[in-house]
Amino acid sequence: CTSEKNGTTDETVTEEQNENTPQMLTSVFKGNTLTLPEGFRIIEDASPYYNKDSGEIILLFVKDDYFYDDNGDYVSSNYVYKTCKYDKDLNLTQEKDVELFGDDHEAYANNCVILNDKIVCLSSKRADNENAFSVTIYDMVSGESKTSESINGLFDNREEGGWFYVNNLCVNGDGDIYLGSENEILVLNDSFVKKFSIPMDRWINSMASSPAGDIYVTSYFDKGSGIAKVNPETKSFGDPIYPGDNTRQI
Repeated sequence: CTSEKNGTTDETVTEEQNENTPQMLTSVFKGNTLTLPEGFRIIEDASPYYNKDSGEIILLFVKDDYFYDDNGDYVSSNYVYKTCKYDKDLNLTQEKDVELFGDDHEAYANNCVILNDKIVCLSSKRADNENAFSVTIYDMVSGESKTSESINGLFDNREEGGWFYVNNLCVNGDGDIYLGSENEILVLNDSFVKKFSIPMDRWINSMASSPAGDIYVTSYFDKGSGIAKVNPETKSFGDPIYPGDNTRQI
């Protein structure tokens, strides 16, 4: 195009194009191969623990077995869990069997957050024609775990008998547990007592905890897809950050 026609210079146009062109960052992450315990697979929805001082990482693994009758119909499941610790060079330094749900080996960990001394898990079981969700806290020091009753009834937006699913779990800097359904955020303390909830009229895409322990939510806000911090004092969201119209998914 001709820059003189629109009152700009070729240099200005080039600078604007460069500013709007997505930049691919190289040498930020380097892939490496992990040694996995034999017969186990990593739980992808389990947020790993990372020690920024030592570079150590703790991951959660599961080994699953399914049992069927002579007709090939499903009978039951058995899940065995293990944590693995890796050093800063991703060398396996420790394997540890964990009774994540105590004696209940049929419970599967949907979403988990691995912290320095505990694992917080979301699990579900089929009951009364719906998924009954519960939260478990496993103490990695004592090896003991405690599990809540069904948390379904603690969500204000849940309709009895309707579609309901809990998609997200995060833990903030105070140890409070944030749970996200499709359109509500429920906050519990570490004794599973409800502190508050934030109903939403839009779908919650994802939730994440920052290094400072703040909880952020991605959703569609007034001006489009964005990211907003949860304010536990006001029980509301801060001003959303909008990455831009060209962002397809957050």
